[in-house]
Amino acid sequence: MVKYERFDLEEQREKLIAETFENKNLLKNLEDAVLRELSTSTGNILDNTELLETLEETKRKTAEVNKFFFLFVPVGLNIAFENTIHNLSN
Repeated sequence: MVKYERFDLEEQREKLIAETFENKNLLKNLEDAVLRELSTSTGNILDNTELLETLEETKRKTAEVNKFFFLFVPVGLNIAFENTIHNLSN
């Protein structure tokens, strides 16, 4: 019901859902890249610059995704709250 009453909240919710999907895919791709690098690495892994770069990128991107999820929770709760209030008032 928020969809019709509070277009701004519904639009924000849909955007967050799309971003959540993208972030989950990003994390999966990063995990796959790290596993691929580890499985094909030979010798001392500390000498494998490509692996170390992949790990650094994964660390940076994971921090960004975690920040997104931290910010998403309050917005999701606000949307749920608004929807509940609207449903109770009808």
